[in-house]
Parts: sequence; C-alpha cells; structure tokens
Amino acid sequence: MAEGKKDTWKSIKTGFARTTQKVLTKVGQAEETKNQQYVDELAKTEQLYTSLKRVHENATKYLELLRSQSVEQNEAAQDILALYDANTPEYLMAMRQLEISADIDKQRILLDQHIRQFFTGPLGEYIPQFKDIKERAKIMESRKIDMDRYYREYSGLLSKPNSDKSRLSHMEAKYNAMKEGYYGLESEMMQDMPRLQQDCSVLLTPFIAAFVKATALYNTNISETYNASFSSFAHIKPEQYAHHRKPITPQDSSEAYHNYRSSFGGAPGLLASPSSLHSSPPPSSSSSTSSSSSSTRPGSVYGGGYQNNNYSEPSAPVVSGTIPIE
Repeated sequence: MAEGKKDTWKSIKTGFARTTQKVLTKVGQAEETKNQQYVDELAKTEQLYTSLKRVHENATKYLELLRSQSVEQNEAAQDILALYDANTPEYLMAMRQLEISADIDKQRILLDQHIRQFFTGPLGEYIPQFKDIKERAKIMESRKIDMDRYYREYSGLLSKPNSDKSRLSHMEAKYNAMKEGYYGLESEMMQDMPRLQQDCSVLLTPFIAAFVKATALYNTNISETYNASFSSFAHIKPEQYAHHRKPITPQDSSEAYHNYRSSFGGAPGLLASPSSLHSSPPPSSSSSTSSSSSSTRPGSVYGGGYQNNNYSEPSAPVVSGTIPIE
C-alpha cells in the first residue's frame, strides 16, 4: 500500500475512533477530562477575538466610506461648476466649492494614513494571535479526546487478568504520551490566554486614542475649511427656494395635452393629462353650430371656437369623451 493511502486510512481510523469516543462520552459510557477554568478562559478569549475583528472591520469600512464620500463630493462639485458660465459670479462660488472638495480630500488622506499606521495596521497584525489560540484549542481538544479514549482502552485491558502484557504496555505508553501532550498544552494555554487578554486591554487604549485623535483633527480641519468660505454663501437663503414655484405651464393647462387630431369638422378634444390617463372619460356634451362664411382666424384651429384678441369664434360640435392619441 502506498504511503499516501496508508496515511489516508490511518486518518479515517483515527476520525472514527474519536467520533466513537465522543458518542460514548455523550451517553455516559466513557469518562471525559474536564477543566472548567480552561473552558472559561477560552470563552473570554474567543469573545475578545470576535470583538476585535469587528472593530478592525468597521474602522476599515469607515475609511472606505470617507474615500467614497470624497469621490462623490468632488464629482458633484465638478457637475455644479459645469452649470455656470465662466463669466458669472456664481461660477466663482462653484469653483470655490470645488476647491473645498479638494482641500477636504487632502485632509481625508492624512486621516487615512494616520489611522492605518497607528490603528488598523497594528491591530491587524495583533489579531492573528487570537486565531492562533483558537487553532491551538482545536489541537488540545483532539488531544483530550485521544487521551480519554486511550485511557478507556488501557483501563479495559487493565481490568482483564489475562490481557496481553505487551499490548497493555503499549497502550499505557500511548496514554501517557498523549496525557503529557494534553496537559503540557493546557498549561501553556492557561498562561497565554490571560496574558493575551491583559495585554490587549493595555494596548487597545492607544489604538483607540489614535483613531479618536485623528478623527477629531480631521473634523476640525474640514470645519475650518468650510468656515473660511462661508462668507461667499452667507447672503444666500436656501429656505426661500425650498418650495419654489415651477416656471413651466402646469400639466392641466398645457397645450401638450390637447388633442388636435379630431375627426373632420369637429373641434379639438382634450387629451388626458399624465395624472389622469387612467380616469373615466368626461360626460358627453354637444353644442349647436352656426354657419360662418369667414375663414379660420388667427388663434383658431379647424374652425373651433376659442378667444384670441377679444375675437370669439362660433363653437363647432364638440366630440364626446376623450379622444385617444393615435
């Protein structure tokens, strides 16, 4: 059998033996080594690991959001500048806004560099220790299961008077070796986890301080940038234009929604406005017509009557209902 196949078969056997040990322990058919102090320390360390990862991820997201905001602000300033003629005072104010965006981005870059150098960078290098602890805890758990199952097998042989002594001696050696490996790692972990927790509590404060101080400086600088240019916009009252009246003709009176493609001899009908396209058609109406030998006058359409320059045309028959667009 090739070396690789031997290793695979050995791994399968070991996995099956560990699973069996877990099941026997769960149903109370095998003893389990327990250390509640170790369990508590591991839980605290893993919780701290989870919290630190979130802090690092959110701080990194914060920097990315500021970068995206700066890009959008700069593009908006450029678009606003393009709306004005270069010879107008408004153009100069829009140009000032573009300069403000550039100044703010310079401050953002300084903030980004400072936080990465003194906060997210060092924290990102510090966090992997917790991941290493987590991996060692998995190794320790495997050693515990192996130690317990070796002890179960050794105890079983020991309880039988006619057990093979060489096999008994071999199993005892396996048990003692795994016992040494388990308790050696447990001792190391019980030293490392409290030390890591304590060290983190000391180191985290300077990390947070770097973040807070850099952010405070950034906000102070951009505030000064805005305040320096406030006088350029101080005379403008935006609240006066919040409900500014639309200058174009309203939809309900716009010529765009009159239908002039009526049937021959008829008067122009009304098209439904966009707000009433799905409403019921108006009731039918008709009016008598009177003959006129005059031609269509300025301001009249197809002889239909509406007033222009105080001149009144006789009304033509009105087509009933709303005439759809064809």
